[in-house]
Amino acid sequence: MEEEKYDTIALRTLRVASREEPSGSRHGRTRSISLVSRLHLWNLLVERWDNVVYQPVRVSEWGGSQDPRRLLKKLTCSPGRRARRGEILEALWPDIDPKEASGYLNDAAYKLRTVLQPSKEKRKQTLLLTAEDASSYSLPGQAILWIDADAAFALLELAEDAKYTNADPLPLVEQAATYLTRGTFLEEEEGLWAYGRRASVELARHECLLWQAALYQQRGQIRKAETLLLELLEENPTDEDALYRLIELLQQQHRYGVALRFYRNAEHLLAAEGIEPTAWIKDLVERVHTNPPPPTREPVPSFQLEAVLPPSHQEKTIDMMQSHRHRLHNLLHLACIVLVLSSYARWYSDGKEQPGHTIAPLAHLDPAMLDDLESITASYWRLCTNTSLDLLGGVLEHFQAVVHLLKRAQPREVLRRLCSLAGEIAQILGKTLFDLHEYALAWAYYTFSIKAAQGASNHDLWAVGLGRMSLLLIYWKQPQEALPLWKEAQQLTIQSTRIRCWLAAVEAEGYAHLDDPDACDEALRTAKALVAHEPLGEDRYATGFNPSRLAGYEGACFVRLHRPERALPALQQALTLLDPQAIRQQSTLFTDLGIAYTQQGNVQEACKLARQALNITTNTKSKAVLERVRTLCGALEPWKETQEVKDLEKQLDTTLTVITAGGTS
Repeated sequence: MEEEKYDTIALRTLRVASREEPSGSRHGRTRSISLVSRLHLWNLLVERWDNVVYQPVRVSEWGGSQDPRRLLKKLTCSPGRRARRGEILEALWPDIDPKEASGYLNDAAYKLRTVLQPSKEKRKQTLLLTAEDASSYSLPGQAILWIDADAAFALLELAEDAKYTNADPLPLVEQAATYLTRGTFLEEEEGLWAYGRRASVELARHECLLWQAALYQQRGQIRKAETLLLELLEENPTDEDALYRLIELLQQQHRYGVALRFYRNAEHLLAAEGIEPTAWIKDLVERVHTNPPPPTREPVPSFQLEAVLPPSHQEKTIDMMQSHRHRLHNLLHLACIVLVLSSYARWYSDGKEQPGHTIAPLAHLDPAMLDDLESITASYWRLCTNTSLDLLGGVLEHFQAVVHLLKRAQPREVLRRLCSLAGEIAQILGKTLFDLHEYALAWAYYTFSIKAAQGASNHDLWAVGLGRMSLLLIYWKQPQEALPLWKEAQQLTIQSTRIRCWLAAVEAEGYAHLDDPDACDEALRTAKALVAHEPLGEDRYATGFNPSRLAGYEGACFVRLHRPERALPALQQALTLLDPQAIRQQSTLFTDLGIAYTQQGNVQEACKLARQALNITTNTKSKAVLERVRTLCGALEPWKETQEVKDLEKQLDTTLTVITAGGTS
């Protein structure tokens, strides 16, 4: 007889249990629903309680379909384990006819209920709940449906609280680490809905391992601490948080040569990106230099270095964007943990200022330094309007400096300003990454920015973050998901007229992508009315909105709606009003004009404008504009054999090569 197969997908753990328990009532034993199922999300092992022990759900029980399991993953990744029906349909069946997709969802929900709670008895609590208006689905909480990822977050919170009760946090951190280090969370899922949760889990994992290593070091368990730090450096040799702690650990053991070798390796890798190591790690290395080695040293097994140091021939081919990506992930890990677990976040969560976990406490921050940090941030806002990749190194350094200050004990008002600064810089990074088509990473930075803006009560920054997230969704071909973001922005107290106008223009573009001309026109009228009757004010967060930009949005909307007769006058007006220094916006307008001319069959003019856009893009390195030109080339498909179109496609390839080469130099 063939052995029964059990379900192991890539999620982490969920359990469903129902059991008979004695009751104190005169009716004797009654049925109670407590921990019914459990879900291990790293390998999506679903287990169900069978009154004796947890048993894995068999593959055959899913009915031969991936849909119930994907629905389960989607719900576990959604805030509060709840998602709207439309959101689920768009996430899981984006390219399916809505009526057909709705049938798939109904079937998946039925099978999921059967898998998680197979008993046919009527129960007051069901594992999969449908909202009263039948517009959403939700899963119950941890008491009924235990999920290991959520358990890890809860354990880290308990460990954070342990310092107030003199309890030992190490067992809690160790248990959290067992849940967080089982692999990549939902590795096989590519959707935006999975990425956000995956990013949160990865952030927690990174900080958890650093914390665990620090606790081992405090207890003299040096080898355990070293092993954890080496694991982090194997993943990313430029992880300066792990590197700092490892060098510190090696210095305490008088293993100075090894410490310096690790540092030199990271210094070399950072130099390949055009980045200098941060001042705080340089200071530590300087102390290692000035501390003379003892007469004898403990030998270092060679495998430890080989695990971290890459072969020399590989060092010469490091890709700058890939290196930036590692650093962006690591910094976001740190920033999110600081925002969630710092004393600042605690103070805002309960209205009281509490002492928090700090690293090298700082009693006072000179207000002049804060003013300088804000001035630097304002400069980056101005610079990001016309360049992309060239900014990343500097903005990353700036972000890291602000995050490290946020980790330290500060007065309330200083913390609020630092939190707002961190949100601004994260949004600059998100804006830059969006322009480089790093959509998933941009989304993560936008999310952090909004959380920081919420904590700092900065509604204008919050609203701009929502607007940029909705633009990302529009160009990620998920405009329907932008609708709740616009509604959320409308509930905020926005001080800047410019931001309100810009949000209305972004909403208009979203409705154009949804092929809703009436809603698009209404949003454009709202923006125009605001421009006509109220001063725009300062453009603090680089929305770029002005009368030229409004005309550009109008033109882009009508290009999308295939109305070239309305698009062309608007785009030409936008060029007339355009600031000559706004070269990236100029390239966008050239491309949109080219698409409008293509819709009228004017191939020669379309190609001419596209070539002008590509000439500008060689300097701005905007992949967003490249993608627009690629769209234009797609519209020119009927004329692909003409010399003009062939020359354009050749120039498009050349421009992409130039930008890529510039990123790896």
